[in-house]
Amino acid sequence: MRKIVVLGCGFAGYNTALQLEEGLGGRRRVQLTIVTDKAHFLFTPLLYGVATGELDMTHVAVGLTDQFASTTQLVIDPVRSIDLARRVIICEQEEVAFDYLVVAPGSVVDWGGHENWKNFAHTFKDARDGVLVRERLTQAFAQAARLSDPGAIRAKVSFVIVGAGATGVELAAELYSSIRADLLPQASAQVRELFRFVLVEAADKLLPQMPDELRAVAQPYLESIGVELRLAERVVEIAPSRVMLESGEAIEADNIFWCGGVRAPAFLAEAGFETDANGRVLVEKTLRARGHQGIYVTGDAAAGDPLLAQDAHVAAQQAQLAAQNLLADLAGRSKRPIEFEYRGNLVTLGRGNAVVTMRNKAIEGKAAWLMYRLFYTAMMPHNLKKARLLKDWVASRSHRSEGLPASRLLEDSGPAKLADDL
Repeated sequence: MRKIVVLGCGFAGYNTALQLEEGLGGRRRVQLTIVTDKAHFLFTPLLYGVATGELDMTHVAVGLTDQFASTTQLVIDPVRSIDLARRVIICEQEEVAFDYLVVAPGSVVDWGGHENWKNFAHTFKDARDGVLVRERLTQAFAQAARLSDPGAIRAKVSFVIVGAGATGVELAAELYSSIRADLLPQASAQVRELFRFVLVEAADKLLPQMPDELRAVAQPYLESIGVELRLAERVVEIAPSRVMLESGEAIEADNIFWCGGVRAPAFLAEAGFETDANGRVLVEKTLRARGHQGIYVTGDAAAGDPLLAQDAHVAAQQAQLAAQNLLADLAGRSKRPIEFEYRGNLVTLGRGNAVVTMRNKAIEGKAAWLMYRLFYTAMMPHNLKKARLLKDWVASRSHRSEGLPASRLLEDSGPAKLADDL
């Protein structure tokens, strides 16, 4: 029996596995196995909604145990390495052999060689991050209300996001929007005056990898609502409640978020794959790993020519092609090169606002916000209830426009516990 293994079950891995199941049909002489370190699939484009309280975790995460056919094996076990010579994936608890492999492990946070910074800055990448960011916001204002020293209050309600790519800009816009709608109206005049929000970027512009048309909307909007921009500024140190910039400026803030980049997991380069500077596996136009028969790479871990963005709709298109080419490989048929269909760029700018670029034109405001929501809702896996999501999204936005009490957001430890369980 031939063994096909999908390593990873994020956007790329999940969709590849579904495509392979459909393509394999009832073939009994092929075993499909999924190896992942998490027991759930997380729909990351909507994680901002969890962080701001507009969405519940159940809207964006789904357990994997009932997502695939009964004949598909699911191995939930962190990967330690890949032995390409033996064609074996070595996990913490077991080894999984393969004849054909789809490598889709996603990416990990890149701290730029400063691993100690993780002790002082929050990330925004997984289910627990979404819940902890949400709790961090409300705790900051609740604690500030009990302080009297202006310096302590300012640090408590100061927020710094490092990195102004898509993740950093969207997180800044969503968090600022949530704070302005839900927390500032309930805060004292002193807290409102001392509140501060800073976005730091090493490049000389926001969204450096995105079209100018999009940036021309996003940058002035963020400045207009009060987000302080530090462009062409490198962070040289992150310490408890402080961010030091190369210019010498020190920003005192208790709330520091790192969106400074990602890289592929180290075990890919260690396995012997050809990789780029960020550890991404170099692939041919068919998504086959260079120099390795029967091994395909998709999503954040793939580096092709041209180098595509590390986002959900790229991963979904790669997943379809990887599955098709693996099945063609299995049957001895010729494989197709990738023909990426550009569908524009989308960036949320907070509640009821977004910017979308299509055919070198930018659409902004509520129309773009609705397009953003509809686009990503359409991409959701079938087992995540799309109709319920849209209904709850609209309902939550209407309710929260009146301001949701901070105390309600801090209820118990339910959300964090759910994230842990996921």
